[in-house]
Amino acid sequence: MDFFRDLGTRVERRWRAARFDSGAFSAIAAEELERTPAHRHVSYEDVLDWCNRPGVDIPLQFDIQAKFGDPPVTVFEGRGMHIDVNVWSSNTTTVHEHGFEGGFQVLSGSSVHTPYDFVEERRYNQLTFAGTLTARESEILRPGETRAIVRGAGFIHSLFHLDDPSTTVVVRTHTPRRSLQRNFYLPGLAVDGFTFDETARRLEQLATFMGITSNPRLDAWLSRYLDSAGPRELLGMLQAVAHGLRRRRGMDASTLDALLEPVVRHVERLPGSWGLLVSDAFGRRERLIGLATARQTVTNADHRFFLALLLNAQSASAIYRLVHERFPDREPRDLVFDWVAELCGPKSALGLTLNGTMQRIARLTAQGSSVGAIREAINTTRQAPVELVDVERAQAELRASFLGVLLSGVEERPSQEGP
Repeated sequence: MDFFRDLGTRVERRWRAARFDSGAFSAIAAEELERTPAHRHVSYEDVLDWCNRPGVDIPLQFDIQAKFGDPPVTVFEGRGMHIDVNVWSSNTTTVHEHGFEGGFQVLSGSSVHTPYDFVEERRYNQLTFAGTLTARESEILRPGETRAIVRGAGFIHSLFHLDDPSTTVVVRTHTPRRSLQRNFYLPGLAVDGFTFDETARRLEQLATFMGITSNPRLDAWLSRYLDSAGPRELLGMLQAVAHGLRRRRGMDASTLDALLEPVVRHVERLPGSWGLLVSDAFGRRERLIGLATARQTVTNADHRFFLALLLNAQSASAIYRLVHERFPDREPRDLVFDWVAELCGPKSALGLTLNGTMQRIARLTAQGSSVGAIREAINTTRQAPVELVDVERAQAELRASFLGVLLSGVEERPSQEGP
């Protein structure tokens, strides 16, 4: 554990020489992490043992509510900065920014890392924003790989941990008291993730309870709340209701969708455009949660890797590139659709069963084949021919599923086009 004391001392010394300029801290932190990669000197098991040494107290612990980590462990405190080792036992696709400067490095495990750009177009208040959220290239981070953290919109990202557990070392400044730290939702909703209204939070907790216990008052209760809520509160309430319903005994995906539909429609009908944006953001987030939940039941390592890419990568090209990095001797598209066939067969753990025809339509669509060409290829092996409208309907269903990202960037061509 002397490693962290040495690392913290070096960072603090350099930052002092820069007169504690916050703009210099990120580069200093990243450079010192790269200078001595943590995984060559210490393990998270060392941290666990160190935390419970007889007769010795650990340093002042920051982030005691464990908002970053399951939990984070502060291993060094300096002037205006500290070092945490974050232990992760859960995976999240939350896109977020930070209210501090610093750098992080993978200590153990690996993660899918996706940076984003957000262009603000309008705001509801100082905590809720609308704009365009665009993903950049996803990458796999492994032990020793480091990224600088820039406060605010200059560094928006998601980090999905592939291994359980995964650990990261974070060298960071203390968080200012009034620091905006937003969570971002596709297609472009941003809300502060740390400041909350006590009344709204308590009502969300009550809605979760009523959802779990099948309280008959829930529908009318929700209607009153939604009619007077702002977009940030709308999203929080939708998430709370979904969480409660999901915990109800015997709940399955189709029943959950049916129960949520009238609530989502209510939000969409609210005056102005914020309700539609919240509904879209919530719907996309729910599909990711459903896929992440299903992933927990999958044991095959390659399948779990593929599902992690579906959860995080925002384009087919990014998925194929990351698959090629891991399996350089295989053709990525062939391997991906082999996994689709294995995961979407009878009794699919993902809740999506595709017959042979649907799988071929998905593969051919991903290859860029026209509707006419797909119809011709399908009909060469079928006794009952499919029509153009059947192919189009199948493509629409596939694009609406979690496999839709595999068809992203593939132009939808007119049905009258020939092979």
